[in-house]
Amino acid sequence: MLQEFKSFREQAELMLQRGISGPVEQSKDDLIKELERNLRFINYYRLSAYWYPFRQTRNEKGVTITESSVIPGTKWIDVRNLYMFDRRLRQLIFDAIARIEIALRTQLAHVWAKQTGRINPQGRTNSYKNSFDEIQSTLELVDGYYSKSKTDWAIFGKKGLCISHAKDLPVWVFVEFTTFGNLEKLLTKGLKRQVVREIAHNMGIDEADFFLSGVKLLKDVRNTCAHQGRIWNTRWLSKNKDAILRDPSADTLWEQACADSQPLLQGKDKTAAVLTFCNVILQTVAPNSQWGERVVDLIQKTNIAGIMIPKAIGFNSSLWYQHPLWNIATVKQTANHVQ
Repeated sequence: MLQEFKSFREQAELMLQRGISGPVEQSKDDLIKELERNLRFINYYRLSAYWYPFRQTRNEKGVTITESSVIPGTKWIDVRNLYMFDRRLRQLIFDAIARIEIALRTQLAHVWAKQTGRINPQGRTNSYKNSFDEIQSTLELVDGYYSKSKTDWAIFGKKGLCISHAKDLPVWVFVEFTTFGNLEKLLTKGLKRQVVREIAHNMGIDEADFFLSGVKLLKDVRNTCAHQGRIWNTRWLSKNKDAILRDPSADTLWEQACADSQPLLQGKDKTAAVLTFCNVILQTVAPNSQWGERVVDLIQKTNIAGIMIPKAIGFNSSLWYQHPLWNIATVKQTANHVQ
């Protein structure tokens, strides 16, 4: 049944009815005013996802029912801090994916041209897998971005070089007009195995299939980040409900992440796996970055009553940051060895 419209004040009052409270020294009216200020610019429905972990449950004939009311003592400050943690975590992940995306474009152009001996291999069908039947549609998509672009390099390509179609551009220009979705499709479906294998190795992952599963994962995560979606306790599942990240058989450190006596990850479908995958690649593509340290700092400094943040996002232990994949000194030595 559709609910009735509520003003921002009525929404704030409803939060209090659900059981959300403020500090003892704050009056009810002052708390309502504070909530109303936040609700004016943060949708009630969006915000409600951050008090969902605090909601009461009951057992009814063996089935767990989630109540609309929260556990007594649930504070607005904890709901707000969880929201702020998720926002900062999303910003960190989006920053990592942006760096990885640029590296992917660079490596794709370089390796593709090197292995084929052509400056515009994207325009030649023999440059792709025989099974790839989306060559034309992919080129048309990129061509659309190129033809509509008003950037300096697009204008120079069309007027200075007299190149009308993206398929005829030098590949290092072509990749700058691809979306992350285009990149993912080229890597997972289009490019020949030897090209993908070298790109994966150059980005710090020895096993191509594992690398490709990570690229697919990052595409979904990137889309969620771009739409300001919730990140911290999301389960990243493929259409068939399997974890997107494959089981690596050739990457020793990743085997340790899920298989040793004290595994780093609860599984490969939570945000902890996303963070770890990004961290490993960044140690190769941006070895001077302090991204890993910023992630550790954010998680370790976030204190929310009733929620163990490391375990909630998918780490198996409160000492997750001591694992070789997160021990910054260890990972940087590994990255330098790969390079």
